[in-house]
Amino acid sequence: MGKFLGLLAVIALTGLGIFYFFSNSANAPSDDFGQTATTTPTPESDETETATSTSAHPLFSSSWQWVSFTGVNDSIVSPKDPSRFILTLSPDRRINSTTDCNSLSGGYIIDGEVLSFGALGATKVACMGETLETTYANALAQVGSYVIEDEMLTLILLRDQGTMQFTRAPLQ
Repeated sequence: MGKFLGLLAVIALTGLGIFYFFSNSANAPSDDFGQTATTTPTPESDETETATSTSAHPLFSSSWQWVSFTGVNDSIVSPKDPSRFILTLSPDRRINSTTDCNSLSGGYIIDGEVLSFGALGATKVACMGETLETTYANALAQVGSYVIEDEMLTLILLRDQGTMQFTRAPLQ
């Protein structure tokens, strides 16, 4: 009887571990190859904060409207309604974004032109019809740096996986 209870306990704990793994990885962004993306958590201290992370920084001066994603082999994906994809970065290292279905939020790290987003949480509205939310969120998870040139924000993905282009969002 003791062996049976021990085996039952192992099965229950294994089941909980599998449930925990899948519940935490189900929303993890993945790259174009189905691999789960790793993200860097937002640090709690301001020790690495640079002078560029003040509210006068061009990233924080407005929200950004997603225009397109250019992937490997120069494939281009553009939202039908760019006004539904608005990205906002705040000086306190928080990111908020709307998509064509849900809202995303999380943290980010910035150091000069290096930019990376931590794990992004999302609301869980059931998306009807075609949506680019997954493409958008997966690309954000791969960001490694940025460039702002002439009212355009370009987020450059790691490992030459592509770029995301944004324009300043109209005031609402």
